[in-house]
Amino acid sequence: MCRMMAAPSGIPGRLAADAFLRMARGENSVNEQNPSLGHWRHGHGWGGVLESDGRIARVRSPRPCWNDDGFSKVRATSVLLLHARRASVSGVSEANSHPFSIEIDGESWYFCHNGTIRDLSGDGDGVTDSERFFHRLSPLLSRVDPVTAFQVVAEPLRDYTSLNSLLLGPTGLWAFCAWTNPQVKAYYTLVWTKTPDGTVVASEPLAEFGARWTPMENGSALRVDVRTGDVAAVPMGLPARGGAATAAGA
Repeated sequence: MCRMMAAPSGIPGRLAADAFLRMARGENSVNEQNPSLGHWRHGHGWGGVLESDGRIARVRSPRPCWNDDGFSKVRATSVLLLHARRASVSGVSEANSHPFSIEIDGESWYFCHNGTIRDLSGDGDGVTDSERFFHRLSPLLSRVDPVTAFQVVAEPLRDYTSLNSLLLGPTGLWAFCAWTNPQVKAYYTLVWTKTPDGTVVASEPLAEFGARWTPMENGSALRVDVRTGDVAAVPMGLPARGGAATAAGA
């Protein structure tokens, strides 16, 4: 279980930091007050993709983002991607913190995930289920479009709570929403909104970026153009195994 947000065109860190910290601590919305889940904090590591002076860098830490001096750098950068982990598979370490990254044809790709994928236990590269999923996905990205690649990896899977993922590449951000348990659908909803600084996709609505958030449907994908911020829903063809999604506060 994790919390994540992305702004592929870059969002000022001074806006993103407090919103993300509140979400990671479970203090932001009713998603974290779901009676079936209890009150959850996401303190098993954090990571991000940050831009400063035209240079993009990935940062990761095994510490809670609200108790890590290194998180202060977020406020002075432009934020492209942030993720806070609540471990469900494997231990707490920097290596297990998201986002994971790979270089394809000289370009960097970054991936983070929210949920537990039991089908991938002990199968493939990486220690965590999220990293194993990315290791299956990444070789396809040089041959097919990201949505098709995601479908190929996701289609055989059956035993998972959520495949919700954010994939940041050189030309765009792809958001994937797929979960299986309708009783906790509010928790797994992905939402997006347009702001004066660009498009933001997040695990839940964040007040710093306004009140007009659009929920993604279960079994759907979204593409955000890095250059223009244009948003396009992309047919994914993945069965919506848990029913239609709704977003609290959207």
